[in-house]
Amino acid sequence: MSILSDKQALVLGLAVLVGGVVVYHRAKGVVQAVNPLNPDNVIHRTAEQLAAEATGNPDALQDGFDLLFTTFDFSNPNNWFNRITGRKP
Repeated sequence: MSILSDKQALVLGLAVLVGGVVVYHRAKGVVQAVNPLNPDNVIHRTAEQLAAEATGNPDALQDGFDLLFTTFDFSNPNNWFNRITGRKP
């Protein structure tokens, strides 16, 4: 004698299958929200909002990255080092 009848086992199996599909799709959305390769992830949006609120500039985060990379990009003729020293890349 089994614990479940055939009909009960079928219903339970279908419920587990449907539940698995639902959990998979919800988990996929969560993974996309924190995926570092996704430019619209939660962490990046939060950092943009904090930088914009702190500075009043909606592009503050991007401007900061531009400043960082311009500062240390010695192949860029407009970086601070090349402007001060007159060095041509």
